[in-house]
Amino acid sequence: REESKPDVVLAQALSFRVVHLVTSPHRGAVSFGARGGCRLQSLQSASSSPLPSTSPRPSLVVKCLMRPLGSTLEAGWEEEEVVEVEVVAGQSIGAALYAAAVEVAQLFELARIEALQIWQCFDEYATHHQHAPHQHAPHLHASHEGPRYPTPATPTPSIPQSATPPRRWAVMAANDNADYAFYLPIVAYIWQRVMGYSALVLLVGDVWLSPPPHSRLAVVVAALREQVGAKVQVIASDASFNTAAVAQVARLYACLADGIQDQDYLLTTDADLIPLSQPHFSTLRNWNRSIHLYNAFCCAPLQLPEGGIEEAKDTCSKVQLGASDVLRGGGVEADDRLLHLPISYAGAAASTWRELMGLSHDEERTLRESGVTQLLRLAVEARLLNDLGPERARMNLGDNHRHADMDMWHLDQRVLSAKVAAWEGFPHDTEMTTRYGHRDRVDRMHWLVPESLEGYIDAHLPQPGFSRENWEATRPLLQQLLQPLDHSTEMLAWIDKYHSAFVAAYAD
Repeated sequence: REESKPDVVLAQALSFRVVHLVTSPHRGAVSFGARGGCRLQSLQSASSSPLPSTSPRPSLVVKCLMRPLGSTLEAGWEEEEVVEVEVVAGQSIGAALYAAAVEVAQLFELARIEALQIWQCFDEYATHHQHAPHQHAPHLHASHEGPRYPTPATPTPSIPQSATPPRRWAVMAANDNADYAFYLPIVAYIWQRVMGYSALVLLVGDVWLSPPPHSRLAVVVAALREQVGAKVQVIASDASFNTAAVAQVARLYACLADGIQDQDYLLTTDADLIPLSQPHFSTLRNWNRSIHLYNAFCCAPLQLPEGGIEEAKDTCSKVQLGASDVLRGGGVEADDRLLHLPISYAGAAASTWRELMGLSHDEERTLRESGVTQLLRLAVEARLLNDLGPERARMNLGDNHRHADMDMWHLDQRVLSAKVAAWEGFPHDTEMTTRYGHRDRVDRMHWLVPESLEGYIDAHLPQPGFSRENWEATRPLLQQLLQPLDHSTEMLAWIDKYHSAFVAAYAD
């Protein structure tokens, strides 16, 4: 970092083999370290809607600065390469931007996932400049160190768009594992009272149908239904199923929950992940897009089966962990990796979730009219049987020993990743949000409540949250989050009362 200058050198590399790809969506720029950089240079008629056939055909221009492969930092720059893509009639700006991103990736000898990162940078830049149809980006500045870009902390303006969805649900799930069940009422409470979402809570296991009086499960259910006012649905899988796996995968099928309408927006999240930024989940989102993928590039890529994405979408168990982080030289289409999407967070209308998961609306209606109940449970258990086989699907890992079977633990994300990648609107009808690792998350791996929550998006809470040590560490975060709100004292008092009731029941 050079503190005396407004820009920051975000990436440097001595050779192409260790190059880093760093994006700056606020300026439509990508750095490839010592190898060079590119910037979306001009953006004409940046509308998120397809262009009518009578419209003039605008173009996208991307200028690239490149160094010869294997050259040193002192070698200097080659002349600029220019990538120009014409937006054809009926094409969305997102699709045209992806075409440009693919050309840039090919130019720098990168592959599909790197092309998606470039696209996300261009797309976010275009989205926030669509009100200025003839916006021109500043010239790409080069020095002996490489292109310079602003820090990721640059403020992002609200997006001109249509109204937000009529009903937005934060979808979370847990079995009877206390590490997760304890947090459900608190996290649901924050989504409802602070973020403006309704909470849809899926309780997995037949033990939730009639929890023993005064038990910790009874305390959780009473808090969710009576104090929080969350929508609660029990998925009564018995102990012959891995209830932890059911809880994970069930969020992808929340469109089958009772009372959910096609236009309802469903956002998957974790029971132990608390949101901290209301704008991040509301005003900063592009609601003109069908699917919202938060932190899309946080996980190491997945490995596709030999049959590629088409085989992966039907048999998600063939998608494997442990693919190469970076693939160079093979080209975009030759990439055998799959973008690994985190379950927190993915959002879409219920109708889009049905489309993703291959659920027939007519078939569902027929089943319901014929008296079939528990469709959500049936769909999730069928998914586990299909992807894991009867033996593994029915192998309960006890008290959620999640690391005993990493393939099973990541099944929900493998399913999500394969279904999204095979969707006809990917990537151009999705929004991929920018995250900056631990810079915008308060994380239990190195728990420290900051003096201000400004700039933070969420917090991954310590486990078990009800222990004295972890509760004393977590409570200041909740207090700081609620402090600016009316009735914050009463809200925090209710959370304290719930914690005390859960601890007392747990001890019994």
